[in-house]
Amino acid sequence: MNVLILNAKRKWCGVITLCVKIAQELHRNNYKSYVISRKSKLFTKESLQSSEFTNMKFGMDFNPILILKLIFFIKKNKITLLITNMKKEILVGGIAAKLCGIKNIRIVGNERDFEPGFVSSFMYKHFVDHFIAPSKHTVQQVFKRCEWLDKDRVSTVYNGQKISNFDVEKISVQKREWGFSEDNIIIGTTGRLVKNKAVDQLVHAFERVHRNHPETRLVITGIGNELENLKDLAKEIELEDNIHFAGFTHSPLLAAAAYDIGVMASKYEGFPFVLLEYLSSNTVAVSSNFKGVHEVLTHAENGLIYRYGDIDDLAKKIITLIDNSNLKNELIRNGEKTIRENFTEEKMNKKFLEIIINHSRIRK
Repeated sequence: MNVLILNAKRKWCGVITLCVKIAQELHRNNYKSYVISRKSKLFTKESLQSSEFTNMKFGMDFNPILILKLIFFIKKNKITLLITNMKKEILVGGIAAKLCGIKNIRIVGNERDFEPGFVSSFMYKHFVDHFIAPSKHTVQQVFKRCEWLDKDRVSTVYNGQKISNFDVEKISVQKREWGFSEDNIIIGTTGRLVKNKAVDQLVHAFERVHRNHPETRLVITGIGNELENLKDLAKEIELEDNIHFAGFTHSPLLAAAAYDIGVMASKYEGFPFVLLEYLSSNTVAVSSNFKGVHEVLTHAENGLIYRYGDIDDLAKKIITLIDNSNLKNELIRNGEKTIRENFTEEKMNKKFLEIIINHSRIRK
């Protein structure tokens, strides 16, 4: 079985992380995977040991020259399955796959991946054979948007996460690299710095938390087009010395382990993978009440949930955890239990592999 993964994305995102894990699992099971990607040092560095890489320019959405190149690549390397995500990948890859007689599986980030309109529905009907969604909520929303879609063409696969066990010294070193000490309480968030992630709301909430607990510090891990706006906001509220912008990290679990409280402030998510990073890293999680969060968190059982957009509510939830160590420790214990029972990498890998093997065959 030879699987080809297309990546036309310019920036790192959760779907790329997932594709890396799929490639690694294929490698562990002695299957071969190939990646055709825009030039991306991050993607190549993460996956180098488990996939063969080819860099290509994707150009416009419908690119006949690229389609011909993909057909040649598929035939030359005897590819038996294609994996795509975004529209550009489906248009060129899906057409090439269909002409070569192999199937195309689309990894869905969230329901917003399904654009409205005739062209999109035509593309999904004819150039995608199966969809893999990250949550039950996403599947429900997809069927509302695409009533024509057959239910047996969509599978739900939860992301999985290993329990991390970083020693105290390694965590201390990470905190010092951020410029903070052991006496500081670290509130952290990890993710792309874009509007949807609502990190600005967390910054405003931190202002109120810091007023009550001057020992707190905020770490924002990630990159994105909101970075400069967030830096300006930190200066505006005169807390730039207490807010650290950590940038992109190749070790998100170490970052999560160094947070005392991990926050996800998003307006919407396909699946809250960052919450799994918090729960698996001995870090208590606070999340907005975006639709789908309850597939991972139960309020006051394995984390705290606040009303999206309610900065006071977010600040109060964080302060509650700072003031109540017994509650915090109970949530941490239950969070790890949630990972062990429902979100292991073993479960995720097994289901992905089953779907890939089932679809990795030449069409009759």
